[in-house]
Amino acid sequence: MVDQAISIAMVAGEASGDFLAAALVPHLQTRWPNMISHGIGGPQMLKQHFEADRKSTRLNSSHLVISYAVFCLK
Repeated sequence: MVDQAISIAMVAGEASGDFLAAALVPHLQTRWPNMISHGIGGPQMLKQHFEADRKSTRLNSSHLVISYAVFCLK
């Protein structure tokens, strides 16, 4: 049986969230090698093969709430 890819959406709207999520992504990929991580993230997450639907460097707090709401409604 072939392992099905798992998709994990993450949101990190500022530098500390980007740092913490970037540390988490490799551990998740160890558990689920076919994992795809995507959502809103920054430069540290991008280094971990995170697929940014939107970069957090372009957000402020009001953009984060609006972007997250739109992302969840897709």
